[in-house]
Amino acid sequence: MLVFDYNDGKLTQVQTVPMTAPGFKGKIGGAIHLSPDGCFLYATNRGEANQLVQFAVELNGHLKLEKRYSTLGKTPREFAIDPSGRWLIVGNQDSDSAYFFRRDPQTGELASDPKQLSIGSPVDLKFVSPS
Repeated sequence: MLVFDYNDGKLTQVQTVPMTAPGFKGKIGGAIHLSPDGCFLYATNRGEANQLVQFAVELNGHLKLEKRYSTLGKTPREFAIDPSGRWLIVGNQDSDSAYFFRRDPQTGELASDPKQLSIGSPVDLKFVSPS
């Protein structure tokens, strides 16, 4: 994960943060989303790690690794955070599942007891208003 400063039309790299645990040698890649309040950044490792990674966004814009979570499936293709910041859903494309995690808006932490939804090969997720 690379962090850049943007100033006067110019990008300058200021930080590199690993997305995987030390020693991991498999494939990685995925999606990133910022929490609605801008305090946390989440990323999926959709290669072989099959994780959601939580970072805190510090006041200077740098990222601090907080926690890694299993997506409980294979190939977490996409995920979404609801507008209230209380739910995160991740779709596991190669295991035909999606999981709804309760999310603590204050700490960014995801609950350890997500609810499963069986769905064929999810590749994109969006929250929409019922009205």
